[in-house]
Amino acid sequence: MDSKTHPRFSLVQRTRYRFDNALTRGVSLILVWLGIVTLVLILVVAFVEWIWSIGPEDSGVPYHESVWLALTRILDPGTFGGDTGTRFRLMMLGVTLVGILFLAVVIGLVSNSIDRKLENLRQGRSLVVETGHTLILGYSQKVPAIVRELTEANLSRRKPAVAILSEMVPEVVHDSMRDQGIDMRTTRLVVRRGNPSSMEDLARLNAGYARSIIVVAPEEEAADSIVVKNTLALKRFEGGRHCPVVAEVSDRFIATALTEIGGGDILTVNPLTTVSRITARILRSSGVGAVYEELLSFEGNEIYTTAIPATYDGCTFGELLLASRESSIVGLIRSSEIMVMPNFDLVVEAGDIAIAVSADDASLVLDQPTEPMGPVTEVSMISRVREHTLVIGWSRLGAEICQDNESHVLEGSRITVLVDPELHDTDALQREIVLERQAVEVIGGNPVQAIFVDQVLEKGPYDHILVLAERDRLNYHEADARALLSLLHVRRWYDRQPTELRRPNMVGELLDVNDEVIGEIARPDDFIVSERLVSLALAQLSENPEIYPVLRTLLDAEGVQLLLIGSDIVDLAHVANFADVVIACRSVGAIAIGCQLDVSEDGSTSKARIVVNPDKRAPLMMGPHDRAVVLARM
Repeated sequence: MDSKTHPRFSLVQRTRYRFDNALTRGVSLILVWLGIVTLVLILVVAFVEWIWSIGPEDSGVPYHESVWLALTRILDPGTFGGDTGTRFRLMMLGVTLVGILFLAVVIGLVSNSIDRKLENLRQGRSLVVETGHTLILGYSQKVPAIVRELTEANLSRRKPAVAILSEMVPEVVHDSMRDQGIDMRTTRLVVRRGNPSSMEDLARLNAGYARSIIVVAPEEEAADSIVVKNTLALKRFEGGRHCPVVAEVSDRFIATALTEIGGGDILTVNPLTTVSRITARILRSSGVGAVYEELLSFEGNEIYTTAIPATYDGCTFGELLLASRESSIVGLIRSSEIMVMPNFDLVVEAGDIAIAVSADDASLVLDQPTEPMGPVTEVSMISRVREHTLVIGWSRLGAEICQDNESHVLEGSRITVLVDPELHDTDALQREIVLERQAVEVIGGNPVQAIFVDQVLEKGPYDHILVLAERDRLNYHEADARALLSLLHVRRWYDRQPTELRRPNMVGELLDVNDEVIGEIARPDDFIVSERLVSLALAQLSENPEIYPVLRTLLDAEGVQLLLIGSDIVDLAHVANFADVVIACRSVGAIAIGCQLDVSEDGSTSKARIVVNPDKRAPLMMGPHDRAVVLARM
């Protein structure tokens, strides 16, 4: 072997190499080496003083006294100021200078170590010592709304905590929460920075002992892929117990695959489907939106379950509707089978569980006597007519809403779509939108300009108006700004029209949850849908995963739906309380869960209010145009 294979290193190089390696091992090892060097220096100086009799006034001192003299001069530079004797002063001056150098190095090392530790804390790299917490993986503009809902849900819990693991800087996350005015109340908010699909980072967040986990989709194109990785990382994570995982997934096939892999532990929420289904129902019936929001949020009434007492065994489900004074029964669970709005003749059996809308689980008490149920006459809850709908703006959401609307209209209905030709090819869009019962007309024009909005409104009258954000073409801020301007143009146009012109039901979509309040300033009776609905669903399912099938049923295009029905369908003129409303709606095959009160004579709901789940025995007076909020089969 030649010298190139085995290079020769000098002693200085080898010593420096080992010293450099020691420096990379951390502050503690460096401090140990400094301590050893200092101790050696003290012993050597003390030995010299003892051998050469260099002490105070240049007289000799015992060895242990020499050690003490050298130690005090290194630790306290002011000590040598009172020394006497030329040789002793010179030696102690040298020792003091070395001590100053060593102490400066130690202070610098400790200071840097503290700075690094504080920076790590600011970056969210420390361990989370929490159990039974809610863990949020990832970050998007939905997270503050989710945290707000979880804070409300945690009011009745002892020492609750919400932990967030994302690639965002923790300070930015905390600032975002403060900017949106989120009051954490009794809930601790813990934010850590890291990779949600990393086993090490999940361990730092104690994911194995979380009470529930929410996987949020980031605001980028490959969002579903990231959600899949983060969710599967949880399945690979060892340690702790199983807990429900709620994942936000846009692709229905990916959602199905995750549900199958999870074996019941993974619940998926499709943001586009959730918003489109709720928007379609709001578009047809103003007021339903407030009911959906209340059922999904933790303020007001939610969906709960409770065991049915044995005293109700043998009664029918229709009779069970009056069993609770403060809750509205909407379904049953039997042998793990969830039945929302089963047949009213279904007989209650031992072991059945009631599904109900209630203010909280404490108020869900079944203690009211039942009465024999009268005859039920099934009636059509929706009168299908030819309708004209205006859609301003376009996205995948518009396609799903128009398709959902097919089952509610007669053939010959029309849809007029106004889109910006700079964002959409109107001819291609015309060919793309294919519906059986609704003829589609696509008009090019910039919805931001009032002249184009006015021109398309002149083609009315319209039964429904839907203003969509261009979620597929623009970023959140630009899409929301354009949608807000279009919405205000429509409102201004109707404000200028004669009062006899009926104002259609109007729904606007905004992507940023913070813009929702801005959209409601001009006309609070118009409903603004946003990604907040998705945030509510994610938070609700993380706290109550057992209601997942119930929410899926309520959001299904077919089957049970939330509706508002009035005197044209059910007689509400002679009701004295909400129990009478339940009986009246039951007679036409519907389950009443609330009322819309103070509807004006012309049908305007600008001053109307929705009351969900009122006390069944409290006095209730409904006007001729007031309506009942019901669940009905389509």
